[in-house]
Amino acid sequence: MRTDDWMFFYADIFVEAVQYGGRTALCETLKGLKDESGDDIVEAMVKYGAKEGVNPPDYDSNVIADTKVDVNSSARPWTYQYCTEYGWYQTPSQQHPMRSPYLEMDYWPAMCARGFEGLTFGKNEQRPKAFATTIDQGGVSIAENEIFFANGGEDPWRWATQQESKPELGQVSVLSDCDDCGHCVELYTPNKDDAKELQQTRKQVADWIAKLLKGKSKPEIAFLQ
Repeated sequence: MRTDDWMFFYADIFVEAVQYGGRTALCETLKGLKDESGDDIVEAMVKYGAKEGVNPPDYDSNVIADTKVDVNSSARPWTYQYCTEYGWYQTPSQQHPMRSPYLEMDYWPAMCARGFEGLTFGKNEQRPKAFATTIDQGGVSIAENEIFFANGGEDPWRWATQQESKPELGQVSVLSDCDDCGHCVELYTPNKDDAKELQQTRKQVADWIAKLLKGKSKPEIAFLQ
């Protein structure tokens, strides 16, 4: 595995932990490693990532380039989607870098080209088509009726969706702003220890769907996360 691909994998151990509602567990793990050496911390976090489903093959561009269908991995289709549609937002911050310099902008078009033979990426090739994707999918001004936008407060994807309700279109936007409320949190199996904010969101979703079903014989419902 290339060093730059590995750096992408290692950064995502922390990203995925927070995104999917494991921030407090991640922080407790890191606190327990504060006296360990750098090498020991890296080894421990790689094991932590494996336990959470973050594994090197999903970031290895040589593996992603393999066109054999793997029903147990979404790495190739997801990589193709952000390489062609969404763009590269995982570059290190210039002011507060939390990722390796290996992941500067030059890495991304080269990684995408390695993964998808015959396609070229970058500004001159107009890939990824992020602007066209924003227009096609509505950005933060989606004009469809009857949509419930539910987001977890710790989900980074909340910033890529609509966060304001629009009653005139029947659109409802609700944020579950609570500890470990990450991506799709309202769709997880309910637990008696769930935060009050999350319980309220689930009730709002259920009431909203019940109201639509009661008012229409053939409801057109769009539930976006």
